[in-house]
Amino acid sequence: MTDESQRTIELGILGNVLLKDGETLETLSAAAEDFHEPRYGSLWETFQQMKRDGRPVNIATVMAEIAKDKNLQRQLGADELSTMLREAPITIVAEEYTRILAENAARRRLMLVGSTLIDMAQSGEDSESIVAHIQSSLEAVESRSPVAIKPMSEEMWDTIKEMEQPPRYVATPWQELNDLIAGWRPEALYVIGARPGSGKTLVALQAAVQELQSGPVLMCTLEMGRGEIHKRVFSQLLHIPLGHVLNSNMSRSEWERLKGIKADGLDQLYINDDAMLTVEGVKRHATALKRGPGLSMIVVDYLQLMGSTDKRDQGRKRHEEIARWTRSLKILSKTLGVPVVILSQLNRESTRGSMPGLADLRESGAIEQDADCVILLHREDPDPGTPLNVAVAKNRQGRMGNFSLDWDGEFAQVHDPQFKPSFATNRALSA
Repeated sequence: MTDESQRTIELGILGNVLLKDGETLETLSAAAEDFHEPRYGSLWETFQQMKRDGRPVNIATVMAEIAKDKNLQRQLGADELSTMLREAPITIVAEEYTRILAENAARRRLMLVGSTLIDMAQSGEDSESIVAHIQSSLEAVESRSPVAIKPMSEEMWDTIKEMEQPPRYVATPWQELNDLIAGWRPEALYVIGARPGSGKTLVALQAAVQELQSGPVLMCTLEMGRGEIHKRVFSQLLHIPLGHVLNSNMSRSEWERLKGIKADGLDQLYINDDAMLTVEGVKRHATALKRGPGLSMIVVDYLQLMGSTDKRDQGRKRHEEIARWTRSLKILSKTLGVPVVILSQLNRESTRGSMPGLADLRESGAIEQDADCVILLHREDPDPGTPLNVAVAKNRQGRMGNFSLDWDGEFAQVHDPQFKPSFATNRALSA
């Protein structure tokens, strides 16, 4: 678009506001920084400030405002307000002008991101930092892009059509949990909180293995290496005692079962055990999987161990970092249309020996705020016979409640009471 065309559009938007005595400020969704001409952006901000102050916005009041502002006097020519009035379009055209204005502004910002990318690449800065910065910049551009808002009457039929389809929830391995939350829901953020040694990694891994029947799963782990994850999966699927697997001290029959394990199903479990894992890294790997083989779930173990290469986090307090990360993961779940399960530590002040509550989630209330569902775990003592107490402490899509699962640490899993798993139970993935 030529500079003259942009000038016509910007004059038309400003002129429409003057022509309608400020009434269209309610409907014209523009921002001062969207204007290509800085002086027109300044005038638009003046209009907005006058409206916020409850003052009328018309040719007389605006001229009086300009007379008091030497900066605006220097920027605007004496005849420009008259030109705006002459070129003022009808409101429906002005609304289209604001759409074009926002689109042009987005394109300018994208060009700036591109030039920044070139400069950073030539500066020798490390690639991880460059990617994180560019991702953040693109997100900022996207957040400023105009969003079409339609009346419910135009959109509700899509919702009704979706309701007629089978539920998209995917069952968890535990019936009592399914009774409360229905299963893992696409576009939802789940938080599993527990004290160290209470089984949060075990529960998350068991959920991930079950999810493989629906599609690929990305497990991002800073708590364990991929070898440790592999061994726990072997124990679960083949029903070999975890202690035997961890120490490679297995019987001949156990070795035969291990060597006979099939890759079918496990070819969909992707494990990222990068010790320097960041939220940006999770987003990058998850997006690549979604575009490639597909993705049905993301698991992050655990939140407080993550780092950041985003320059916005430099100088921030820890709870502010955590808040940005949980928000980013929430957005990721909606963008990719998959459930995201993040594990979280509890505050040190959390009273040991009692069931934790939402207030015990460590370092930020944003964890509770962004989560669609919070599941808290607790074991009274490490005795093998002690059950795992589970509390659904927050659930935007259903009921809250408490129940217990039988602890089967010998085979790296927990299960519903009275249910006794066996090697045959897991043959869908192991045979």
